[in-house]
Amino acid sequence: MTIDSDGPRKHRIQVQVRFGDTDMMGHVNHVSLVQYFETARLTFLESLGLAPRNGILARVAVDFRRQVQVDDQVYVDTWVTKIGRTSFTLSQTIVANETGAANSDSVMVMFDYDTQRPVAVTDGFRSALDGFRVGSS
Repeated sequence: MTIDSDGPRKHRIQVQVRFGDTDMMGHVNHVSLVQYFETARLTFLESLGLAPRNGILARVAVDFRRQVQVDDQVYVDTWVTKIGRTSFTLSQTIVANETGAANSDSVMVMFDYDTQRPVAVTDGFRSALDGFRVGSS
């Protein structure tokens, strides 16, 4: 699913929050939020035709903004902020009940697992990523 009504084109998925995602404090555990980011990242990349075996996660940073509860309506928005020769950067936001709850930036490297070396982002994949790019980098 893509959204673009509020500006740049973004990919959005809804997350089903499970009781098991919560911790003893009664809110969704930070580790679960990181897993939501991962699920959204993989869903986004697969929607563009990238198999998980074509890339490798090189970096991820997360800023937690507010607690998420088990009964919240949760979405993850994903978009592209940078495309390099062999890598690209994704930004993501977890939205809970229409309020930002966490932000993430991750760097993905196109990777050949046989040679254990980075490879160039193909022109076709670059074009697909460009459709979700925010900013001018």
